[in-house]
Amino acid sequence: MTLDAAAGPVRHDPCRARDRAAWPVADRCVRPTTEQSSFVTSSTKHNMKKKLLLLALSTSFSVLCLAGLDRTLMRLVVSSTRIPTSTRMVYKTTEFEFIADINSDGFRDVEFSEDAPDDGDTIQIAVVGDSFTYGWGVYENDAWPRVLEKILQARGHHVRVINLGKPGASPKDYANVVSKMIPAVRPEILLVAVLQGDDLAQLGKQTDQNSAADTGRGVVSYLGLLRAAASRLLRRVMPNTMEYRWSKLHTQATSLGYVWRKQSSEAIERWNSDQRERFNGCDATIRRMFMDGDLNPSLVHIAVTDPRYFLDTWDLNSHHTAALVDSMAEYLSRINNVCVDNKVTPLVTIVPNGAYVSSKDYDSTARLGFSLDPEMLTSGNADRAVQMAAAIARVECYSVLSEFRLEAARVPLYFVFDGHFNAEGHHLYARLVAKKVEELIQSRRGKRGNEQYDSVTNVFSEEH
Repeated sequence: MTLDAAAGPVRHDPCRARDRAAWPVADRCVRPTTEQSSFVTSSTKHNMKKKLLLLALSTSFSVLCLAGLDRTLMRLVVSSTRIPTSTRMVYKTTEFEFIADINSDGFRDVEFSEDAPDDGDTIQIAVVGDSFTYGWGVYENDAWPRVLEKILQARGHHVRVINLGKPGASPKDYANVVSKMIPAVRPEILLVAVLQGDDLAQLGKQTDQNSAADTGRGVVSYLGLLRAAASRLLRRVMPNTMEYRWSKLHTQATSLGYVWRKQSSEAIERWNSDQRERFNGCDATIRRMFMDGDLNPSLVHIAVTDPRYFLDTWDLNSHHTAALVDSMAEYLSRINNVCVDNKVTPLVTIVPNGAYVSSKDYDSTARLGFSLDPEMLTSGNADRAVQMAAAIARVECYSVLSEFRLEAARVPLYFVFDGHFNAEGHHLYARLVAKKVEELIQSRRGKRGNEQYDSVTNVFSEEH
């Protein structure tokens, strides 16, 4: 650098003519020609393409190696560590405490392959439904599918009842479960336990199911979508590794209070001002239990964000309800088609919801913040909606609402705040459903006899 008195410091630029003369020839800067610039640019692009291709090939090779290891080494690890109950969950609130053992298919039952009857005389009965069928709040021996099995066995029937209930499931989920599991477990009878009011209302909320808690504005968590996409990709590439990781994460007791407190806080953050005001107007006990993680946050969240959840499906003459009935009929038709293909006898059994059964349970539902109609306690609209859907799908439907209303006047059948069947409710429902199931069993045994007779007759005819 030199110093020019007039212009200040001046840097030598080898590409300037007056400075280039002072430099050795080998060090002089020569500006590239147009052809040279084009060659350099083309060469750079070519190198970049080679690098990208190399990166893509190495990434693909790594994915293939991981997939290969997953399908060899991790398959052996998973098969060697899998136990009859792959997941144990312990739940506890002030209303109940129970343990749920989940099999490798994700259901609250023993491993289906280990308990499959091989005597040729046992009739298998599969039950699909939501948390009421799963047995939320009670031990497995008190869940109505297991009680039903005991009742039928005590009456001399050789049966095995398979519990395919899933918490939070809707009719759409029932159809998906049936499509996957019926060919696998091969029952002769299928019970589809449809929950009054709630299952119909869920169909109206199906499009909001995969978003974060509904704030009425359709807010979508893009980070959540990215995580879900990554999880789906990993499950496709490394299913055994992901299964092993999932089992390790879920073999410990679940701290329900911690999970619910976290969900409650997240829900409040997403509520708008009107929804927060609605929550503040709720029963003080409900608010305290919600904040303390002692009450299922989804109950309060639905009541706060959609207080007309039950009322919107109450009027059977409305276009909205008619559309939901058609939607339910579509899923029941899918279920019926699977049953026809697999020679299974289907039956829709309606599960009574407390808001339609007794004034005490009606009041408990209202305390959560739901808008209700007193006629729900005397009308049969909730049952008729399910019966209409079943009729369209050509599936027989069975209701026990009147019996539940009579018994509820004598003993509590539901948890006061949680709203699910208590042990008494499960046992009553199993006793009532057993009457209808016995008819189906007798019908199936009659068909078996006819098939055996036809088989013997055909063999005799061929021999003579």
